[in-house]
Amino acid sequence: MKKVASMLLVFCLFSIGHAFAGYGKAIIPHMSANTATDSINLYWISNITEHDIKVTITFYDQDGNALTSGVSYTNFINSNADIAAGKTGLSTVDTSTWKYGYGVIEWENKGSDEDVVALVAHGFFDEKDGSSNPQGFYAISINAGMPF
Repeated sequence: MKKVASMLLVFCLFSIGHAFAGYGKAIIPHMSANTATDSINLYWISNITEHDIKVTITFYDQDGNALTSGVSYTNFINSNADIAAGKTGLSTVDTSTWKYGYGVIEWENKGSDEDVVALVAHGFFDEKDGSSNPQGFYAISINAGMPF
């Protein structure tokens, strides 16, 4: 009986570990952009694994609506859906009217890969006074700088 219980416990622990592998999510706590004041947000997302990762970034405005314009992607592959192994992608939010809110970064393994963490990310906000003169800028911590 003890042997069966031990085997069952090992199986359950192994299964739980795999249930959470292969997917991750982090909140971007700040987004504020407006081309009229030259304010822009930049978010660097680095793939720290040895294989391509599917990445989805969704930004929400002050009313909880997903942004459908003003978001661009650099160094992403497969129609802005993946970040290649060991590479860093850049997402920029630059809207024509003032939008502020938050974002969500989600990642998922492709195929049979089972990473526990896959990405690290960092944000930066830059605001000018409308005449390209610096007015304010600051870092935006994502997941306290820890991999997710």
